[in-house]
Amino acid sequence: MARRIAEGLHVDGVQVNVINGNVDRLSLQGDDLCNDDNYVSNRFPDNTNWRQGEDLYQLLTDGNYIASGTTLANFLWVMGYSTLKPNQIAPIMWLKTKMQLRVMLDGALAKQIGSGQLKVVDMERLVPKCFVGKDGQPYSLTKPKEEYSADMDRLKEFFDTKTED
Repeated sequence: MARRIAEGLHVDGVQVNVINGNVDRLSLQGDDLCNDDNYVSNRFPDNTNWRQGEDLYQLLTDGNYIASGTTLANFLWVMGYSTLKPNQIAPIMWLKTKMQLRVMLDGALAKQIGSGQLKVVDMERLVPKCFVGKDGQPYSLTKPKEEYSADMDRLKEFFDTKTED
């Protein structure tokens, strides 16, 4: 038994590595990160830049990227800008293109992706749990491609100015 633990134990998608009797690493493997209903998977990882979250919410509501009924508290929770869980949690209704959603998420989650806290594939897996389309159906992301529009320009400009701060 001790040899099995020292080599690492893999149970139901959880990998535990023990060195000298101490847990060295505990991680979820494969799809378990996003598909386990017991795991908090209706939000993105924590982002400590609460002010950016407020500014992004303002841009998205003013520009009709998200439904007007989306509350600030729900948006901040789902996007990881706040750890204060609102009473009512709902997926965010995205009203623009899937490519614009990808650009928004890439910008909003750049810190988490850059630090390795979030992998792009995990971001893509979380999108259907965090965003719905106009029809209320879970949203998914498209492959990265170029899109030219005023709405896309506003998103890119928002994140360009935030990286200069």
